[in-house]
Parts: sequence; C-alpha cells; structure tokens
Amino acid sequence: MEVETRLTPCSNGHDDKAEAENRSISELVSVLRAESRPEDFCRVEEALVAREAKLK
Repeated sequence: MEVETRLTPCSNGHDDKAEAENRSISELVSVLRAESRPEDFCRVEEALVAREAKLK
C-alpha cells in the first residue's frame, strides 16, 4: 500500500530555506507543479530537462 505525502507549499516564514533543503527533488517538483500554472510548469520542466541532457 502506497501512502501519499501531502506537501504544503513554502510560506514566507524564516524556516522556508531549511524546509526546502530537507525536501527531495521529487517533493520540490511536486510543490512547483501544484502551485504554478500548467504552462509555466511545462516551460520550467523543459528547461530543466534540457540542462540535464547537457550535463550528461
């Protein structure tokens, strides 16, 4: 049985950086996907995929 972790978007509090640093990349991407407009997320996702391909 898979348990879904509900992620909350970062607020503007002082613990944001520490909270973000403790999250996995998958968790950060999930927050970004949930909190952004679909077209913005797709554009960012494409840019990250292109950068990753250049690094390989």
